[in-house]
Amino acid sequence: DLQRQDLVDVEGSREERAFVMWINSLGIATYITNLDGDLRDGLVLLQVLERICPGCVDKSRMNTNPTNAYKKMENCQLAHRTATGPHLRFSLVGIDGVNYHRGERKPILALVWQACKFHILAILRDIGGGREVSEEDMTSWANTKLKAHGKSTHMDSFKDATLATSVALLDLLACLDARAVNPALITPGATPTEQEMNAKYVISLARKMGCCIFLVWEDIVEVKPKMILTLIGSLMQLDKGRKHGP
Repeated sequence: DLQRQDLVDVEGSREERAFVMWINSLGIATYITNLDGDLRDGLVLLQVLERICPGCVDKSRMNTNPTNAYKKMENCQLAHRTATGPHLRFSLVGIDGVNYHRGERKPILALVWQACKFHILAILRDIGGGREVSEEDMTSWANTKLKAHGKSTHMDSFKDATLATSVALLDLLACLDARAVNPALITPGATPTEQEMNAKYVISLARKMGCCIFLVWEDIVEVKPKMILTLIGSLMQLDKGRKHGP
């Protein structure tokens, strides 16, 4: 189970960057740069909730072009009702739509964190075909891919210290789409600078390939197991979609 303390510490700016990156990887129309200012019209919040739980938003009540404070407030109130409603059931005690409209940090983080967790668990259910998918299932999938494509890298677990170099992750991305990966941009990952470069390249490639991104580059170089799990889960979902898509 993805416990809150394992997944993110929502008080840190690093985690806020991860949330912004996640929202921007969802394929919604609006690109955001920060949580405090860019969610105040409620529209992005509604788009996020609809993306992670299709059909949960009453679109007849959504203001798609909120040009004044009243319409923005309506969107924020609708986002709050949706988040706490029967489809999502987020726990947002003591919070109301006005808190989002004012750009209040903690209420926004409370909603976005729960939306992010909901989405992660939905992805894990999807790749497991409705059953619980284990870390062993996921590392087995990754290692099978790597071996089948003649890669020498592998991962023992999501705590494997060699993941700090990102080389195995880049090899895995190449297994999914060799044309997307430029070998000239991959370093051995022997120094902190090289590890940072590789980790940023992993996230950039995964996002361009259509994956939802839940982590920042620091999570990779510090080998944060729960965050690496989200990356592998997104890659598995991408692979599954390509196999069963039109």
